[in-house]
Amino acid sequence: MLKVGEPVDGYCKKCRNNSFMNISATDGREVFEVTCRTCHTQQPFQPELSHEELRARALKKLERGARKKVVTRRRAPVINRRRSDADTPKATRRRSSRSEVVPGASRRVINAGTPTQRPEVAPKKAVVMAPKRELPPEVVEARAKWKELTSKLSSRHGKPYYPDRTYAEGDVMLHKRHGMGVVESVVDDTACVVLFRDGREQIDMAQPPTR
Repeated sequence: MLKVGEPVDGYCKKCRNNSFMNISATDGREVFEVTCRTCHTQQPFQPELSHEELRARALKKLERGARKKVVTRRRAPVINRRRSDADTPKATRRRSSRSEVVPGASRRVINAGTPTQRPEVAPKKAVVMAPKRELPPEVVEARAKWKELTSKLSSRHGKPYYPDRTYAEGDVMLHKRHGMGVVESVVDDTACVVLFRDGREQIDMAQPPTR
């Protein structure tokens, strides 16, 4: 039976990653709200995501950032530094009212001056993805079997791991370090083999309580 304050594994929307959490609201069978131990944010419970889903989200975020357009700085307005018409002779006034137009330059040109120049825009940098690391065959086999066994399970079906508890074959374990696992076999009265997402681990059980 689940209780408030017990540890549970889940996905934190603020951290955007799987995290260890404490139960904040439950009816004993289902978890409704949890508190993340990393950012201390209380939020609705969401089961932890697989490694493939986390990688897909990270790649999608990188692609979204690469598509952003480069924002250029606005050009400063061109100031026409000429004398007022009252101080300028009539003949000079007619001649100065015309702006010099240089072919191929910007239309906004200082009278009898140098055309304004647009700021140089740095070229976009290409996003280079790191090569995908190949996993050992035993890890690939363990992950495939773990995914098959836990496809219809969530953390509310498991029991938090404590060294003084006893586990049987087929029990769902919630480990603070390895995450969700399924007990494959019992070695002896004090140890069992558990299948986690990243491989098999021999876990101690039925240990005497420490004072």
